[in-house]
Order: sequence, then structure tokens, then C-alpha cells
Amino acid sequence: MQDLSAIAGTLGALVGVVLGGWLTARSQRTLLKESQRQSGLQARESAYADFLVAYRRFRRFLMTEPAEVRLVERPEGEKAAPLIDGTGNYWEAVDTARARLELLAGDRIPSDTWWKVHRSFMAIARVRATCGPGEVPDELVNAAHTAETQFIQAAREDLIRSGAVTQFVSAT
Repeated sequence: MQDLSAIAGTLGALVGVVLGGWLTARSQRTLLKESQRQSGLQARESAYADFLVAYRRFRRFLMTEPAEVRLVERPEGEKAAPLIDGTGNYWEAVDTARARLELLAGDRIPSDTWWKVHRSFMAIARVRATCGPGEVPDELVNAAHTAETQFIQAAREDLIRSGAVTQFVSAT
């Protein structure tokens, strides 16, 4: 009889250890998945912000500093390419931000939304070749702000869908 109770006790302990191990592993997998999800959301949020900041800094420099801008004609009727002196670090920041955006956002934000930000910047760069600092027409500045606002809305919608931020509901 003692042998059966010893076997039952041993089997009970083993079942408890196995069950405890399984529950712990399951809990750890859940925590790992949530941690990876949170890391992905933070990376996307950072990529969205870096993209906007890179273009805004470059645009601010372009609109306020006495940089020389030359237009280089391109073949087959494409728009002229602006060459801007002293902007290597700005282009590097823009290229890095765009690459991160493309890698991390994927199809979450329509590409035409962030391309509008780029095109509005390029329009300012082109016109800056013929005007001085502070002389960029308001229509182009407003178009850049509109493109940025559309990008922000798309990024925010992605983050809301992903659960990273909550949607603000106005009381009015």
C-alpha cells in the first residue's frame, strides 16, 4: 500500500511539474509576443516621427538659410532636379528616414501619402532656386503643411488600429 501511495505521490509531483512548466512556457510566449508587438509599434512610431522631422528640418534650412540652389534639367521632360549646396547631412537624414519608413510601415500607410511630403518638399526646393531665403510662396508652404497633415493622419490611423494610441473623441 505504501508503494502505491509513493508512486501516486511521485506521479502527482511530476504532473504538477509538467503542468507548471507548460503554464510558465505559455505565459512566457505570450509575454514575448506582446513585447515584440510593442517593439514593432515603437519602431513604426519612431520611423513616422523621424520621417517628418527629417523633412521639416531640411525644409526649414532650405527656406531660411542663404544656400545656393541650382536646377539641373533632366531628360524626357522630367522635372528639374534641385542641387542644394551644403545639404549632405540633410539628404542623409531624409534617405535614412524614408528607408526606415518603407521597411517598417509597409502597406500600413499608402505610399502616395508619404510621397506627397517628398513632392511638396521638392517643389519648395525647385522654387528656392529662383528666390531668396524667406521668399518661398505661401502656397507651396501650405501644400507642404497639408501633405504633412495627411501623413500624420495616416500614421495616427495605423497606430490607432495597432492599439499603440487611443482615438481622441471630442466632447463637442
